[in-house]
Amino acid sequence: MCLLEAGDGGSFCLAELSCLDGKVTVGLEEFVFRARLEPVPSDTWYRENLRVEGDDAGLLREDLLEQGTVEILFPRGTEGSQVVVTLTSVVLPGRQDDKLTVTMRRACEPRATLEVWERDVWRPVNPGEVLTERPLRLRIRFSRDMRKDTVEPFLLMSPPGHRPMPWDAATGGPAPGEIVWPDDRTLLWTLTDPPPLLLPNVRQARDVDGLWVLGGLPAVYTGEPPWLCIRDPVTGREDRVLTVPTDIRKARIAPDGQSLLVWGFAVCTCRSGPRPVTGVIDLITGRWRELDPDWAYVGWTDEGTLVRIKAGRYQVIEPGQTVVYEGTLPEVDRMWFPTLSCDGSQLAFLVESASPSGEKQHLMDLGVVELTTGQVTWTRDFTSHQLPPTSARESLSPLAWSPDGLRVAGLADLAEGTAMRVLDRKTGTVHTAVVIAGETGGSEYRAAWSPTGQYWLIGRWLVGTTAPHVITRVFDFEPEWWSPDGRQVAGGGWEGARLCHVETGAVEELGPVLPCGWDRTGRLYLIRWPDAVHRYIHYEP
Repeated sequence: MCLLEAGDGGSFCLAELSCLDGKVTVGLEEFVFRARLEPVPSDTWYRENLRVEGDDAGLLREDLLEQGTVEILFPRGTEGSQVVVTLTSVVLPGRQDDKLTVTMRRACEPRATLEVWERDVWRPVNPGEVLTERPLRLRIRFSRDMRKDTVEPFLLMSPPGHRPMPWDAATGGPAPGEIVWPDDRTLLWTLTDPPPLLLPNVRQARDVDGLWVLGGLPAVYTGEPPWLCIRDPVTGREDRVLTVPTDIRKARIAPDGQSLLVWGFAVCTCRSGPRPVTGVIDLITGRWRELDPDWAYVGWTDEGTLVRIKAGRYQVIEPGQTVVYEGTLPEVDRMWFPTLSCDGSQLAFLVESASPSGEKQHLMDLGVVELTTGQVTWTRDFTSHQLPPTSARESLSPLAWSPDGLRVAGLADLAEGTAMRVLDRKTGTVHTAVVIAGETGGSEYRAAWSPTGQYWLIGRWLVGTTAPHVITRVFDFEPEWWSPDGRQVAGGGWEGARLCHVETGAVEELGPVLPCGWDRTGRLYLIRWPDAVHRYIHYEP
């Protein structure tokens, strides 16, 4: 049996090769030629009867020959290049001759673009935008002639990694709206009453030569767009500021209230899945700037600049990515939980300690960088965690800075319960306070210091910072955002956000919104999106 497998999962079986007289079009991406032979030939047979000719000899898996498998990996190639694989002295099903010759010619894989008809012109659909024109007229343009039977039946099937769409063709029935093919490369799609979300799926689409479509198409939202709102601290009134992209998972307002740092996804139906994006929205002009994805963005400084890090380096930049100053970071295997001081001048982080760890104790060293000078100080074995750090925990930092930047606190798991270890930056001394007796796994929580210095937030616990560290309140939501005066704390997200008045314990329901923090004047920023239920969430069927 002979099987030609493309790098993107496409394949041609022997019967198809026979029909094509051994001539196959393959894409420019890497692909694998695989033939299975029975019984297993000898080494001498392979030397005498296997031949590879053409522009690329490929990489033969010699370790598989003893299993009767000929596997040759061909790397990415160029348009028009050709490879010929020949096997002689073989018996082929349905064939009289004893030679198999497969000629593989490279051609550029088809690509697709999605456009919308607006103001009497077709324009590209951008990831994260909402289309409100009715009827909704979409156009999918392919770069090569397509097999229509590989496009229409799968157009609205939920791609792997996505939860089912509001209307899912996998449940049966034709795709909604009217579909017309003016030619073999163009699909026109008109929807009078479109569902709130469309994910045009072209993963199964092939051109007339059998090549898979590379890439994917952006998600199409058709309902109410997300709005950034400002909540007045006195009246509670909300005012809309501007629309923002869809599929934002986290956002943080700058202290001056002029820029919004956003972490989200550019959702499309390509095989690699949605692309993580980080960007800044200028609230004065509404301009969106996508930031360099090679960096991790930690947060804002008091001056409205951004701190970003990557292996061995840090930079403080303007929102337009102009570098204000930069420096080097310690060379470590992994830097965990980078946390800025309240004014953004210092960066604290944890690294796994070189000290021996117990069976249920993972020791972590604390590093602190003065960003203006690059000076680094270390506190060895600062915290101990019941579980090793994982990437899933990175958004729940167990580190917290005091408002004056003179102390760093970190959650630790002790035999007595959850403790807060506090480093005095002036003296270098560390104080340990057991704040939640009997509670294990406390290092898994998010920690925060109140702006007044009076409280610590430890997960859902509000704890006094002075002995005997009384637990003042246990919230029924995950608080995260302190108001500048320390009187209110907000938390939650798209499933439901809340605002608590710390002194009275009164809680206000904010609804399904995404809190983005407070500016220095005490205004709370929120993103409201009625269709947030359809936002991208990684789906495991």
